[in-house]
Amino acid sequence: MAHPLPPKFPIRLLEAFCRPDLFPFIEGDLREHYERNVQKVGTRKAKRRLYKDILFLFRPGMMKTLHQLTDLINTGMLQNYLKVSWRNLVRQRRYSLINLAGLSLGLCCFLLIYLFVNHERSYDRFYENAEGIYRVYEHASGDEYLGSDLYAVTPAQLASTLTQDYPEVRHATTLRKASLLLGTDQTGYFMEDGLWVDTSFFQVFSHPTFLQGSAAKALAHPQSIVLTVSLAEKFGNPYTLVGQSITVDEEPYLVSGIVEDVPANSTFQFGYLINLQSHQGYLNEFKKERWDGSNYQTYFTVNQKAQVAALEAKMDHLISTHWTEDRSDIAYYFQPLTDIHMRADMNNDFGGKGNPQQISIFQAIALLILALACFNYMNLSIARSMHRAREIGLRKTIGARRQQLIVQFLLESLLLTLVALVVALVAVSLGLPEFGRLLSRELSLTEILKPNLLFTLLAVVLGLGLLSGSYPALVLSSFSPIKGVKTTASGVRTSRGQRAIIVGQYAISMIMVTGTLIMYQQFQFIRHRDLGFAKDQIVTLEVEDSEIRDHFEVIKNEWLSHPNVLGVGCSQNLPHEVRSATVINDDPGGSPDDDLPIYRLRTDTDFLAVYDLQLIAGRLLPPSSPATDSLGYCLINQTAAAALGFSPEEAIGQPLTDNYPQNYRTIIGVVRDFHLHSMHLPISPVLIETRPYFQYISVQIGPENMAETMKFLTRSLGAYSHYPVEFQYMDQRLAALYYTDTQEANLFHTFSSWALLIASLGLFGLAALNAQQREKEIGIRKVLGASVASLLTLITGSFLRLVLLGFLLSVPVAWLLMQRWLEEYAYRVDIKGWFFVAAGVFAAVVALLTVGSQSLKAALVNPTECLKNE
Repeated sequence: MAHPLPPKFPIRLLEAFCRPDLFPFIEGDLREHYERNVQKVGTRKAKRRLYKDILFLFRPGMMKTLHQLTDLINTGMLQNYLKVSWRNLVRQRRYSLINLAGLSLGLCCFLLIYLFVNHERSYDRFYENAEGIYRVYEHASGDEYLGSDLYAVTPAQLASTLTQDYPEVRHATTLRKASLLLGTDQTGYFMEDGLWVDTSFFQVFSHPTFLQGSAAKALAHPQSIVLTVSLAEKFGNPYTLVGQSITVDEEPYLVSGIVEDVPANSTFQFGYLINLQSHQGYLNEFKKERWDGSNYQTYFTVNQKAQVAALEAKMDHLISTHWTEDRSDIAYYFQPLTDIHMRADMNNDFGGKGNPQQISIFQAIALLILALACFNYMNLSIARSMHRAREIGLRKTIGARRQQLIVQFLLESLLLTLVALVVALVAVSLGLPEFGRLLSRELSLTEILKPNLLFTLLAVVLGLGLLSGSYPALVLSSFSPIKGVKTTASGVRTSRGQRAIIVGQYAISMIMVTGTLIMYQQFQFIRHRDLGFAKDQIVTLEVEDSEIRDHFEVIKNEWLSHPNVLGVGCSQNLPHEVRSATVINDDPGGSPDDDLPIYRLRTDTDFLAVYDLQLIAGRLLPPSSPATDSLGYCLINQTAAAALGFSPEEAIGQPLTDNYPQNYRTIIGVVRDFHLHSMHLPISPVLIETRPYFQYISVQIGPENMAETMKFLTRSLGAYSHYPVEFQYMDQRLAALYYTDTQEANLFHTFSSWALLIASLGLFGLAALNAQQREKEIGIRKVLGASVASLLTLITGSFLRLVLLGFLLSVPVAWLLMQRWLEEYAYRVDIKGWFFVAAGVFAAVVALLTVGSQSLKAALVNPTECLKNE
C-alpha cells in the first residue's frame, strides 16, 4: 500500500525556517502523523491539521538563527547586487527606458484610477457614527419613474413619527434641497444651493463643524440660517456675520452660525442650512393628521445597530396607520448613509451619484494596463537573457546558488519598479487636476499618504516588481553553467512564452481599441439621431422669480418685437427632461388596474411651435389663455395612443381622467414621438396640457446677431427681476444628459491609447533584440541573394502573425463586453463587423510600423559588418 504524501508547500516552508539539525526528525514525525490523520479523518482534514501543526512549530527554539536566515543574502552581497543591478540598467539604456516607460505608464494609470476609486468609496465616511446613519426610501411597486420604482423622498411627518413611536430610533431629521436668492443691498444678490433642515439635523450629522455659533442654538429661531465659511465670505468677514440679517427670497433671515465648508466627498453639497420651520409648504404638510404626499428626505440613527432589521419590519404597520388611503403598493426600507453615493437608481435624490459600473470598468483597465507593463518587462528580460548567459554560467561555475541569482534578478526588477513609481508620482501630480476635472471630482495626491492607501500602494509596487521579475528570474537562473558559457545571442529565437505574452498584449489592446470605437459610434448615433423636436438656436431660462411669471405676457410680447426672436414658449419641464408624471384612464369609471402611468408636460400654446413638435393627427391646443377652455383639452404622443389601444386617428376625441375626478380631459391631437429623456430610457407615453404655472421659458432665435439678441433678452428681464439671469442653449442641456457617459468614453479612449503604447513599446524592444540576435542569419541570407523586401517579410511576418492571433482572440471578448455596455441604452448602434476589422487594422499598422522600423534597419546592414568576425 502506497503511503499518502503530504503537500509540498508546508514542508518546504518548515525547511526554510526550521533549524537544520532538527528538520529531518520533525519532518519524519509530521509525515507519520499526516498518514495516520489521512486514515482517520480523510485527506482534506489531514492537510488542514498539517498546516496547523507546522504553524505551532514557529517557536524560537525551533527556528533558524538570524545568521542562518541571512546566509543567502548578507549585507555586503545585497549592496553588490544593488550596484550590479544599477549598472545593468544603465548599460542597457534603451531597453531599460522601454521598461521604465511601460512600468511608469502602468503605475500612473493605476494611481489615477486608485485615487478616483478611493474617493468614490470614501463618501460620507467622515461623519461620526457614519455606519449607524440610515435614510428611509420608498419602493412604489408598479409606479416606475425614469426607469426606477425607488424614491428617496418620504412624508414630512415621518421623522417625528419615528422618534415618537419607535424607541429604537435615537434621532431623526428631515431635509430638502433648496435653491434660493441670497444677498444684501450692499453685496448684491445671487442664487445659491443649500438645504432646508429641521432642528435635529446636527443630532444626526456630526459635520459640518461650527466656527461661529453652536449646533444647539443655530436653528432655534424659525427665520434663522447657517452659512458655510465660503458663502459667508461673500458677505464680508465671516467671523463678524453671526447675529446680522441677510435677505433670503425677499425675507429677512438671521445668520445664526458659520460652519466649515462641506467636504468634496459628501452627498450633501450646500452653501447654507435654513430652518424648515420657515418653509410654508412643509408646515402645511406637517400639520396634516394623515399623510398624502412624499417630498422630503428622512435620516435617522438607532440606539443599537442590531435593531435596524426589526425596525424595518415595522414599517408596513406605519404605512397602514398614517396614510390617508390604502397604500399597499408602497413599502419603506432603510439605506445606510455610506451606500447612498453608489446608488444611482433612486428617484428624487440629490447630490453627486456614483457609477458602480464605471468604477468596475476603470479598475479592470488599471489591472490590464499593469499586466501589460508587467508582460513587457518579462518579455524584454527573457529576450535579453542570452546577453547575460555567460555572466550566469560563470557565476554558477564559481559557486553561486540559484537562489542568489533569483534574488539578484528580483532586485533589478524592484529597483526599476521603484524608479517607475517616482516617475509615475511626478506624472500624476501634474495630471491629477485635469483628471479630476474630467471626472468632476476634487482629487488630491495627499490621499496616498493615508496609512491604508500607502500600504496598498506599496503592496502593489512590491507585487508588480516581484511579479515582473519572477518569470525572468526563474528562467535565467535555470541556465546550465556549461550551456550558459557556450551560448551566444545569435542562437536565440522567440520562445513560446514570449509569443503568448505578445498575443495577450495585443489582444488586450485591441479589446480596448474596439471598445473605444464602439463608444465613439454610439455617441455619434446619439448626436445625430432625430430627437423628435428642434434643438438648434433655442435658448432656455429656468425661472426662479415669481415676478417673471406674473409679467410673462408683457415680457413675451417685448421679446417677440425683436426681429431675431422667432418664437417664445413656456413649460413646466423641457422636452428632453420631462419629470412630472401621473396615471390616466380612458374610462372615467374604469378599474385602477387599467390605469396607464404617463409623463405629463405642461406648456403654453406656443411651446409646440418653438420646438417644432409634429402633429400627426387632430389639432393643436387652442390659442387661448391657459386659464380658460384649453384646460379641458390635451395632446398625447404615439406611444401613449398605442398604450391606450388606439391608432392616432382613433385617439382623437377620447376622454381621459386621472386619480382626481375634476381632471377630465379630451384628446384633441396626437404628436409624433419625441425623446422625453436620455437614450438610456425608451420613449414613454406623454400627455401635453396647458397649465398656468411654468418653470422654464424657451426662446427660438435666428442665426444673425445671436450675441446681441442674448444681451437684449437679458437686459429686458432686468426691469422685472433682480434675480441673476442665466440663459442656456438647448444643445448644452442635451449634452449634459450624457456628461457622465462622455467622461467615461474620453477616459477609456485615453487608457486604450496607453495600453496600445505599452504593447507597442514592448514589441519595439523585442523586435530590436530579435533583429540584433539574427544579424548573422540576415547577413548570410543577403550574401545568398535575399532582397530587402524578403528580409522584411521574414522578420515582420512572425510578429504580425502573433498580432493576428491576438486579434482573433480579442473579437469575441470585445463583442461580449461592448454588447453588455450597450445594453444600458434603449437606443443604440448595432455592433458591426467592420468595428473589429478597423480596430485590428489599426493595431496591425501600429505593430507593422513598430517592428518594421527595426526590421528595415537590420535588413539594410552591410553583410560584411555582421560576418567579418566569423
